[in-house]
Order: sequence, then C-alpha cells, then structure tokens
Amino acid sequence: MSKILSLALFGIGFILVFLLYQNRSSPKIWEATIVSFGVIIVALLFVTNDQPIKKLITPVYFVTKEENSFLFFIGKPVLSQHYMKRGAMFSGYKRRLSESEEKSELDFFENKKAIVDMQVMAVIEHLFLHYNRAWYVKKETLELPGATFFSGGGELESKESVKNDIATYTKDSMPTSLKENMFFDDIISFSWGLALPKNTRIQYTQGEGPFWPSEIRLYKPFNFDIRIEMTYRAQMFGLGNVGHYIGMTDPEREFIEANDPAFQNYKNIGLRMKCTANFPWYRTWNPSVQIYKTWANVLFDELYQEFDWFVWEDKIKSHQQAVANQKIINK
Repeated sequence: MSKILSLALFGIGFILVFLLYQNRSSPKIWEATIVSFGVIIVALLFVTNDQPIKKLITPVYFVTKEENSFLFFIGKPVLSQHYMKRGAMFSGYKRRLSESEEKSELDFFENKKAIVDMQVMAVIEHLFLHYNRAWYVKKETLELPGATFFSGGGELESKESVKNDIATYTKDSMPTSLKENMFFDDIISFSWGLALPKNTRIQYTQGEGPFWPSEIRLYKPFNFDIRIEMTYRAQMFGLGNVGHYIGMTDPEREFIEANDPAFQNYKNIGLRMKCTANFPWYRTWNPSVQIYKTWANVLFDELYQEFDWFVWEDKIKSHQQAVANQKIINK
C-alpha cells in the first residue's frame, strides 16, 4: 500500500507543479504555490508516519531461600530446557567464584539487581549465539525429545549490499558499563563474536531504585534505534503453578498455609522486557531500512519465544497432556 500511496503522491505533486508552471504569470501564483506545497508536505508527513515495532515480554525467575540460588529445574522436562542456558551461566558464575576463592555476598532471594543482571546477560548471550555469522538470518530450530537445537539460518536478503553490511563485535567491544554486570565473565558464547550492521553502536544503561531498569540499545544513525529495556516488576512467595508441575504442591488444595516450606522458601519473580524499534520517518521506503525492519521483527519474535514465561507455560501444559495420553512403544 505504501508504494501505491507514494506513486499517487508523486503524480499529484507533478500535476500541481505542472499547473503552477502553466499559470506562473497569474497574480495569485504565490498563494497557489504556498497552498500546493503545503498540501504536498502534509501528505508526505501522513504517508511517512511509520509506527515503531514493539514487543512486550514477561520473563519469570524462581529463587530458593535455602540454597540462596536461582532454580533451573535440572531434569524437569521443558522447564530445564527453558532455563538451560541461564543455568549454565549461573554454574559458570559459581565455579568462577570458587576457583578464585571468592564468596558471593548477594542474597539471591532478596536481591533485585541480580535478577535483572541475569536477564541482561541472557539477552546478550542470545545475540551472540544466534547472530554470530550475520545479523540478517532467521533462527531455525530442531525439536527433539527433551531438547531444542538451533542450526544455521535462512537468509532474509541475498543482495551483496546487505551481505557486506556486517561488522563483528567481540567481548571487548561491549560497553564498559555492561562489563560491570556480575555475570559478564560467565558467557562462553563471547568467543563467537556478534554480527551487526556496520556502524552499529552498542550502548548499555542501568538505573537504580525499586525496579533496577536496564537497557540494551543497538543504534545505527539514520537507520534504526533498537532498545531492549528490562525491569524488575513483581514477586510472590511460593512456586505458583510450577509447584504443581513438578509435584511439589497439590493442585487440589484450595489454600496454602503461610508457614508451608513449599511456600515460604521460594519466590517467583516477574520481569518486564519492553522491546522497541524506531526508524527514521524520512527513510520510510529506503530498501535498507525495510530490511532492518524485518530483522527487528525477527529479533523481537525470537526474544519472545525464548524468554516469555507464558509461551513456556503453554509448552509445559502441552508436554503434560502428551505424557498423560502417551502410548508407550512396544508395550
């Protein structure tokens, strides 16, 4: 539709200019010129009023007071798959502290910054894992019993101009402020490099206060401005429905006693990821900007599939239903 509108606008503009030229000797030519160009400018602003791409994602973490740790549900189908990479990152963090004979002073049951720090590095790891060869590939997944693998990718654009629009960023290229993240040194995927469009600026900001807002920004002047903001939102005691999924709590019980260890010793903590991509209005139909829009849509959808709790809760329910109705082969 945008192409049709642009052609129509061009045609109208040409006609107006033609009429102005044919009547250039008229005493009202200046008034007509101002009105005509005013119409063209308003039409341009209307047609190029491009809305940003947005995606809201809800990650959830579980922590245990007894072990002062995150819960990654090792050995629990689907749940362990959801937290697999973050569990590996946390294991690396604990191992690094142990090797340097350090002890973590953080109370993960209470510390909000630790939760946000974990999610920030989980997003960074996702970028390094899935965009280590090129930024214009779409992740392809292979589902097998008990695990999901990613392999290669399908090209979104095959033009040489796009293939050459690649710069590789390394661990050392990351902002200094990001290196202060407590999990920064625990991502093995840093060694692969991160492919982004040339001249992309990577920025990271972290606020303080009750929600610890943190933002990863990928910015290429005159092309795109991608922001991924993560904030601490809410917490509740207990494991919620996860307690039912793993058999720790009884779904038939209407109430849970306040002193029940299954309630008091655990928390489920919700975050909010707000993803926004803005593009310059004056380059709405530029081919490279269109490709960047496709990339932003793919990126946000991948982050949603990877981190949104409700996506994975549906997978847990589907798995439980499949197990309940399964027919064991050769039995």
